[in-house]
Amino acid sequence: MEWVSTTLRSTIKQKRVNGYIVNSLYTKEFIDKKFHIKSDILYPPIARIPFHSNKEHIILAVGRFVPAKKQAVLIDTFKKMMDKKKTDWKLVLLGGLMPEDNEYFKKLEDSVKGYPITLLPN
Repeated sequence: MEWVSTTLRSTIKQKRVNGYIVNSLYTKEFIDKKFHIKSDILYPPIARIPFHSNKEHIILAVGRFVPAKKQAVLIDTFKKMMDKKKTDWKLVLLGGLMPEDNEYFKKLEDSVKGYPITLLPN
């Protein structure tokens, strides 16, 4: 069932209209085709708020702190990058930590000392 009617009555009403304004190209294409008319697009206004931010160079990795997720490899690679060329990049590892993985997490904590690496469990 169509929501737009093309009955004789609606066709007669269209004759009294001076123009058609739609709010998007999609709507224009539909209305123009359905009623065999030419409509104009008037896009809805949007507030143009200037956006200023202090961008940071962050590498974010999200995943449970378990050996299978290979956070240690990511940490070692990041440390090599920092040793080779000091940059303003930071590494943030975020994820769930189960009690049985505390030992692995402790090893990760020990390995990040002196580097801009943040570990955020749970």
